[in-house]
Amino acid sequence: MCGRHRDIAASRNLSEEEIKPVLKLKHREIANFTEARGVNLEWLFEGEGRIFKKDRPREIVRAVLDEVLAPIDQEA
Repeated sequence: MCGRHRDIAASRNLSEEEIKPVLKLKHREIANFTEARGVNLEWLFEGEGRIFKKDRPREIVRAVLDEVLAPIDQEA
């Protein structure tokens, strides 16, 4: 789970100081972090589902990417 915290920090350009409280793995700090950053708890704890609450499910994103990239793959 700490690795996923660091992934979020890197994607949002958060400093070590900003994620330090959540790395203690205290429930209150985790809740504050996920609420402030819009992170999906299921993804944070289990690595499943959407990363952010407002993201599209990965399956939809993959399907759209496959559809967009299909013509490019056929040209190659």
